[in-house]
Amino acid sequence: MGFKKIFYFALLAIAPYLGVAAMYFLSEEKILILVLLILLEILTFALTLICVYKSQKNKWDAYSLMRAVMIVKLIHIPAYIMNFVFAAMCFMMLFTIPAALIYFITDCIALVMSGLVVTSAVLRAMNEKPRVFNKYIWVIPLQYIFCVDVFATAFIYKKLKTEQLNKVINLD
Repeated sequence: MGFKKIFYFALLAIAPYLGVAAMYFLSEEKILILVLLILLEILTFALTLICVYKSQKNKWDAYSLMRAVMIVKLIHIPAYIMNFVFAAMCFMMLFTIPAALIYFITDCIALVMSGLVVTSAVLRAMNEKPRVFNKYIWVIPLQYIFCVDVFATAFIYKKLKTEQLNKVINLD
């Protein structure tokens, strides 16, 4: 995987953590840093769209793409838990309900970004091996539901890994 792809997946991996950082800098009234974090989130979203486009246009390997996004989704789990806990605490106090909304929106943006990449990987798998992977189209809508997305991604990753191993074994 090239440097550009690693840079993109590193940005995607930290995306949900930006919500926590943004709330900290908002409470400290450091607006410039907050604006930079928002711009970084926008950049990551734009790079997600570019990544999805390029993965389809350049026919990236579905297994490699899925492996990278599986790692990213596992990195996201602590951020989702942390954002949920902070949002729940903010929701308990009337004057901090907007902060809870910011945590939720940050999580939703990260979920959509990682879901788009998994969708791209599933579509690539369907193009590479239509007979095997056409029946797994149901994984795509699950990418946009919290918690279920990780299990669906792990499921399709396992299928891709098995197919990859079968391809290596059949070459010998």
